[in-house]
Amino acid sequence: METKTDGASFRMTISEYRQKWDSAICLPEASEIIRSALQELGEYFTSLNRETIEKRFWNATRLFSEYWEKKSPDVKSGKALIDFYNSTDLEIFELMHYHSVLRDEGPLNYVCALNLAERLHCRTFLDYGSGIGSGGLLFAKAGFNMTLCDISSPLLEFSKWRFEKRGMKAECIDLKVGKFQGSADLVTCFEVLEHTPDPLRILKDCWSSLREGGYLILTAPFGKDPERPMHIVHHPRLKLKFRAQGFEIRRDLKAWVRNRCHEPFLVLQKVNRSAAGNLFCLFRDYYFHRDSKKSKRE
Repeated sequence: METKTDGASFRMTISEYRQKWDSAICLPEASEIIRSALQELGEYFTSLNRETIEKRFWNATRLFSEYWEKKSPDVKSGKALIDFYNSTDLEIFELMHYHSVLRDEGPLNYVCALNLAERLHCRTFLDYGSGIGSGGLLFAKAGFNMTLCDISSPLLEFSKWRFEKRGMKAECIDLKVGKFQGSADLVTCFEVLEHTPDPLRILKDCWSSLREGGYLILTAPFGKDPERPMHIVHHPRLKLKFRAQGFEIRRDLKAWVRNRCHEPFLVLQKVNRSAAGNLFCLFRDYYFHRDSKKSKRE
């Protein structure tokens, strides 16, 4: 595809994004990302034979969804959801499959986020809901000061192992017992908000983790996904409350993102706004939004 932004011609193909992603994620001795994913799983899950690993990898989405249905956690209870995500290692297989076989559907957003972070001169990076740490590997290879945080102990342990295997460093924070104490230049929160009963609390945590003027890049697919019942929030208008959490939406970057991102994300910037100012944003954006009546009818 070819687009024009900032008065200059720009060309970026999906194959170039894949190449940048794969070179950061793949093991040095692996020639291809799926082969690398299976090799990592085999080295980590030493008690499982190759056949079992491949079965779990190729059927990961279905198996994880079936496990969700079997456990049926209370979606209104944060504790029940935390217990669910800490009760199985199936999500490791699901995310390894997603980040390799299905990387075009969302994971490549990390590549675009990295390009934007470098454009905005960011150096300190926090991945909120970091999963298996693939995005962190990409940013760490680019020289960023890395922090991963998640509520899942199985995912954090696997992430630590992946970084150690590559001789790379990252701070890992278990959100069940702690939180990020620094002030990051950039926070990513990709496909996290739809998994929690209180998405706005997550946004507040991200706000607290940023330096003044820092950036939050996020995606939040709030629509129903029949293959992923773990997506429990189906309230698209919730995005109209984002600015009221202490952010400004960087609409000036919208064209830049759209022209460079396979699945465009939202860029928010932390601002020092009073509680009254945030309340004004809430009423203006959410309650008096021009599409509010239409959205409520729908």
